[in-house]
Amino acid sequence: MILYDIKNQKTKRQLIGHKESILAVELSKNGKRMISIGSNGHTILWDYYSGEIIQEFQIKISGRSQQVVLNKEGSLLAYTYDNNICVKNLESKIDIDWVAGYKVDFNDMMFSPNSNYLITVSDNGVYDYEVDIWDVKKRLKVNCLHDGNGYVSASISNDGEYLVTGTREGKAYVFDFNGGGLGSRSDGKMTEMSVLTEAADLEVVLDYFQDFSQ
Repeated sequence: MILYDIKNQKTKRQLIGHKESILAVELSKNGKRMISIGSNGHTILWDYYSGEIIQEFQIKISGRSQQVVLNKEGSLLAYTYDNNICVKNLESKIDIDWVAGYKVDFNDMMFSPNSNYLITVSDNGVYDYEVDIWDVKKRLKVNCLHDGNGYVSASISNDGEYLVTGTREGKAYVFDFNGGGLGSRSDGKMTEMSVLTEAADLEVVLDYFQDFSQ
């Protein structure tokens, strides 16, 4: 596996550990850890800066589209296989499996910034898409966006204030992840996520995301 410096257009580092083809690579948001998954389930957790192997283990491989994601600190790994979700604690090396229900495919997946929630985008069949929000510790679905809009992707802001979803028709919806107003802070109460549709709301949200991109 090769890390390439795009800015300087040169190879930064070559990581040696896989003998099989690599299915997925994921970098933690703090940029300190990286995970790579081979076609046989051989998984390696890397120190991104030194290129050293932190640990190696096996995960289950699915015949369907497989999603893999690290939390911000790189201490939790979530991955899908068949109709299941697995969260692996990379510090204690404990696997937490739960059945998500019958899904044709998982299209997207991410942790909330505080790692308390896992957000998945899935297809129940015949373009029946939904966004599910799971409590990681309780292994329970705490919210579901399934209103016929055809959500196929999602993203969450760095502080967990906003959840943005994209649809197969090319539309985007912005939700207050906390369920309160624009000035609220995330507290994990997501029983009534409100969609922000007013022009003034969207202008504030777009400015908000622009600040993160600078």
